[in-house]
Amino acid sequence: SIIGGMQTIAATPFLVTNNIASANQNGFFVAAKTVVKQRMFYRGFINYLSAVAPSVIVALSVNQLILDLSSQRLSEQAAYGISVSAVSGAASGLLTAPFEGVAQQKQLFPQMTAKHILAKTYSVNGYRGIFAGAGSVMLREMLYAGSYLSLVPIVSTQIRMKFPDNSLVADLISAIILGIPVGIVTTPLHCLCRHGMQTKMMEKSGIPSYNALVKNHLDTTEIKTLRTAVKLLFRGAVPRTLTVTIALLSFVLAKNVVLKTENYVENVYLNMRL
Repeated sequence: SIIGGMQTIAATPFLVTNNIASANQNGFFVAAKTVVKQRMFYRGFINYLSAVAPSVIVALSVNQLILDLSSQRLSEQAAYGISVSAVSGAASGLLTAPFEGVAQQKQLFPQMTAKHILAKTYSVNGYRGIFAGAGSVMLREMLYAGSYLSLVPIVSTQIRMKFPDNSLVADLISAIILGIPVGIVTTPLHCLCRHGMQTKMMEKSGIPSYNALVKNHLDTTEIKTLRTAVKLLFRGAVPRTLTVTIALLSFVLAKNVVLKTENYVENVYLNMRL
């Protein structure tokens, strides 16, 4: 919960900017200007927190449970660890998709409560509306959880071999190195697919399919070259990449704080017993 809270505090302004850029189909700087002008930095913060905190808890818990049930030989294999973290991310994505949908709707309708949004969504589109965009969220979280659970430690280990004096700095550098590609790769999943579905979760017209979303996105814009099509699919990559990188950095910092706090409390407890 502490880790999820720190991630939410650090990443919410970028999440809001990301959603504004996706909704208005404009660039990062235009969306950022809107956020600053209207002071929307932490709009939907509670809803994002209710999504991020359980997501981190589920991912960490499922990951640890699977590793505990696995043999030591399997647990020590890097490929197996990455696979387990991806499965853990998928589980957390499935759980948190409804919360992200509510947070998305709060951006569009700030006067509505979370309870009202869920009630209206269920009355119009049932559970399909509640879990709108869950598939893209699961895929996104597979990549994201795979990063902070497995890839950051792997990359950090390589960096520590050259710079052994500061493990925290190595972890932070690893978070930056991985945040950029993960942010770019997950942009279509987050900005187009998830956003396109969750903005429609309360509409009577129903939830569009992924194929329909991509086709409509490309058909409504003049596509002259493959480069233009790719650019459209990855619109919002800048705020998305910033969001992922900031989230990974905050995860590393929060984890470091939690571990140091646990060690301090344990030492105090042992000293008291003595």
